[in-house]
Amino acid sequence: MTFRWAHAALVTTAWLTSVCVPACSEQSPTPEVDSTPSLEADLLRAKQHLDRGRLDTALEVVERAVAAAPKHAQALLLWGSILEKIGSPHRSRDAFERALALDDLGESQRLFALTRLTYLCLSPVNVLDLEKAGEYLSAAREAGLPEREAVRLEAMRLECLDQRDDAIATYRRAIEVDPEGVLPRRGLAALLIRSRRTEEARSLLREALDRQFREPASLWLLRVSHDVDGTEPSLESRYRLPERSPTGPTPAFRLTDVGPAMGVNRLDGGRASAWGDFDGDGDLDLATVGSYRPNALFRNDGERFVDVAREVGFAPPGDGWGCLAADIDNDGDLDLLVTRSGWFGDERNLLYLNDGEGHFEEVGERAGLNQKRSSLGAAWADYDLDGDLDLYVANGVGAASDQGSINSLYRNDGTGRFVEVAAELGVADARKSIGTAWGDIDGDGDPDLVVANLGDGCRLYRNDDGRFTDVTAEAQVRASAASYVPFFFDMDADGDLDLFVTSFSSFVTFASSVQPGSEVNDAERLYLYRNDGKGRFQDVTRRAGLARAFGAMGANWGDLDNDGFPEIYLGNGGPFLERLEPNALFHNRGDGTFQEETRRVGGGHIGKGHGVTFADFDRDGDLDIYAPLGGAYRGDQWENALYRNDGGEAAGHSITIACRGSQTNRFGIGVQLRAFVGERVLYREIEGGAAFGSSNPAMAHFGLGIADHIDRLEVLWPAGGTRQVVEDLPADHYIVITEGEALLASRPHDRVR
Repeated sequence: MTFRWAHAALVTTAWLTSVCVPACSEQSPTPEVDSTPSLEADLLRAKQHLDRGRLDTALEVVERAVAAAPKHAQALLLWGSILEKIGSPHRSRDAFERALALDDLGESQRLFALTRLTYLCLSPVNVLDLEKAGEYLSAAREAGLPEREAVRLEAMRLECLDQRDDAIATYRRAIEVDPEGVLPRRGLAALLIRSRRTEEARSLLREALDRQFREPASLWLLRVSHDVDGTEPSLESRYRLPERSPTGPTPAFRLTDVGPAMGVNRLDGGRASAWGDFDGDGDLDLATVGSYRPNALFRNDGERFVDVAREVGFAPPGDGWGCLAADIDNDGDLDLLVTRSGWFGDERNLLYLNDGEGHFEEVGERAGLNQKRSSLGAAWADYDLDGDLDLYVANGVGAASDQGSINSLYRNDGTGRFVEVAAELGVADARKSIGTAWGDIDGDGDPDLVVANLGDGCRLYRNDDGRFTDVTAEAQVRASAASYVPFFFDMDADGDLDLFVTSFSSFVTFASSVQPGSEVNDAERLYLYRNDGKGRFQDVTRRAGLARAFGAMGANWGDLDNDGFPEIYLGNGGPFLERLEPNALFHNRGDGTFQEETRRVGGGHIGKGHGVTFADFDRDGDLDIYAPLGGAYRGDQWENALYRNDGGEAAGHSITIACRGSQTNRFGIGVQLRAFVGERVLYREIEGGAAFGSSNPAMAHFGLGIADHIDRLEVLWPAGGTRQVVEDLPADHYIVITEGEALLASRPHDRVR
């Protein structure tokens, strides 16, 4: 299967059963061009290429036919089907609507076009138009759509609209109409699981499995039904999904969801999150954005968080996708960027300036961030080493043309205005980008750039004195075309940045991959690349135990057990309602391998994961996790989770380091820190965002294991190129290092081990 976008793998088999256009046997002569042997030959060739999976070639051939005969029904329907399959929903919709406008469209051709348009308008990305889906569905029923399909589609539509009782009743009607059907049973079971009616769901799933033996998605949902109500399954083998089991001792941490107790368990569409001390009182506050509610800014009051977004000027609007904290004007306080629109069109991004007292003014248009694009991920860095922060934004996944719009690189001119320079500097990527991150991959002191693209894998750009060179092939980086999030981290404690890239798999592939010994194809697995220290990478995913399939829409990293080796946390799921997939935690075992430990340590919230962030919100020396959760539909909302790390005495020592620049930007984004701890060299860079357009605090967290101090810390300040060395730093402290000053600010963590 060719992956041209993230959700090509999402579309269920039932949605594409007619993709080869059975109605194409009907001929519809056109006023402009008669059906000629040449045209018929082109359409036959396109159909043959489609059957063989040669989607690009099929598209090229059929577009030639459409150009020659723009009102030929067979050509338009085949064109729309190919466009739908390669992930061009807007163009596909246009092709089918053009076919519907033909006076001489055949009856079966009309039914086919209406059915495909119903599915397209139900799709949770790009096209999503539930009102229009209802209109097309009604017309399709009148045109002869089989009742079993019509009722199931109506149940799905009602579920998307969050009309649960009506959806449940309609699903039951679908089962009556199609008593042997697996899809209506599975759809209803997933809805009942979300409604905590797990016994009813289990009965339906057993019925589905009796009709389709060992069907992976039904087996998985049966397992999830027990997870939801906290019971252990006691199932016959025919209903049991074999799963990988972790080996060895349980890691020295436990994740406990304290979101409700701390007041941050929002229902907001679960998009992005950003941590920072926005009011200057010494603790970490939390900003979040979502699709269905206004922005939130949670002030940390110690015992609880309080949403003060409206009173501080951060509340509107409710269509945010990315959220990043950074001091963009170098005045010593944290500002906020919100990227907007995501999958659903073009909007201007918003920039909120902090007045120093925790109040915000939106200045995006005045600052030059006035381009309207479909923005998702973004990240800050000082790419030209002039002391202020520049911004890269991933655009284009929701562009109405389906082609993607060009990513933006905004250079900060030092006066609070930004100038777009992406094309000039070689990073005007137009491959439907979602995620991006900065990091110095070759050790030359300036930040390089990685971009995760849905349509054409990820791209790695080397910074060559402020201009960029695409070194993807040279660096030996190749990743799935269905990627959401990339990030850099030193996974093996060897002093350089390695690269992790998520992939997005189908639900069936995910459900199959949880079984021991399962193999995942390269298009749907995760990717982990080990850096050789010179900016060349080796794919070590299989060796590391990470060649797994997930619906990974979010991801981040952090050293949860303070042993010096960072863990990976995935925010999982997928837009389709029946995809109930928990987030996943991979423990770094320190030997180059990772083991999934979600069931043993917690953190496996079922929902639709996105902008995961790591932060020590309670200042006790270990990292906690904020996990926004929520789907594209109003009927698929989940409470965001805040996982407190309850490592206790079993975890290692740690040091948290913040950097304050003078020539370098004030919060030290891009500062490189090497901690020498015995024989090990731990490497961190202060990040300016990653992980589905989110940002961790602008600090470096070092897990030290049993060591009670850092022998030597080397700090490279990027703007001036100054290297600062600090000796003998004590463990279990929060330390502030100021550029060019020997005096350190230090306080102990709230819990000293």
